[in-house]
Amino acid sequence: YGSAGGYFITACTQNQKILFDKEPVQNIIEKWWRELGNKFPTIELDAFVIMPNHIHGIIFLKDISDIKVARPGDNIGVDVGVDLCVNPQKYNSRKNIKGRHIGPPEQGTVTGEQPTLGTIVQWYKTMVTNEYIRKVKSQNWEPFTKRLFQRNYYEHIIRNEDSLNRIRHYIMTNPDRWEKDIENPKNIYETGRVVSPKDYFLETYYQSIVEKD
Repeated sequence: YGSAGGYFITACTQNQKILFDKEPVQNIIEKWWRELGNKFPTIELDAFVIMPNHIHGIIFLKDISDIKVARPGDNIGVDVGVDLCVNPQKYNSRKNIKGRHIGPPEQGTVTGEQPTLGTIVQWYKTMVTNEYIRKVKSQNWEPFTKRLFQRNYYEHIIRNEDSLNRIRHYIMTNPDRWEKDIENPKNIYETGRVVSPKDYFLETYYQSIVEKD
């Protein structure tokens, strides 16, 4: 996806492993979510939640025809200041991140080209993974096998205001439903669901949230 509009995304850990349940890990996941606004100035961030083995978030791709194209020397880093909800009980609101983004803003945003949603999510997953690996080596964080995140992620277009509000509510109340969450490994095991890189059960489930009547 690269068209202007809102998108509901979900990114899960590999094999739904519980790795995001500790505050230091949540801090880096939150940090790199906020840094997306610096790396990609043509996006806006909305509701976001960190669950023990996955994240949900809303990303808006702006209409670049309404955006001033950056010139050398322009300060194009932005802090969108969205509210965050971090599982299980911690709620963070409008916290500033010290320092700047890693590397220059996405080249496409400087030349007037809109980065795709895939590019944005991949950069985010890479930054979180790289820092997590450093913490595994320096602070003995729990290691993972092959990759931190699943190869794929789930994305759905937000088509109207009702859908947006429904998804926001789902995201912000997600921690309250963890015991019954379909991403909870206990529930996956009990239902006998086979988790694959392209999990059609989850595709259908998240689509139902977006398009529910």
